[in-house]
Amino acid sequence: PGITNYRQFVSVLTNDDATLLLVYAPEKITFRLRNPRLLTYKAKWFNPVTNQDSVVADFGPDPILELAAPFEKDAVLVLTR
Repeated sequence: PGITNYRQFVSVLTNDDATLLLVYAPEKITFRLRNPRLLTYKAKWFNPVTNQDSVVADFGPDPILELAAPFEKDAVLVLTR
């Protein structure tokens, strides 16, 4: 996402030891996230439009995490170890 349509650009922010990742998706899209350290994360989607969150299943330790933003507009995925 984001290569042919800039509105689908997914932003990722993490700390040095990758214990916390924040992933922003601007719309309801499916995307892949690299996991080179093969870590396992607990996931939670946050909807900044409604100020609500929802718990998702754990992810990892796969090298590529397949993710799908659940909201029509802005979505923030919070991944913690």
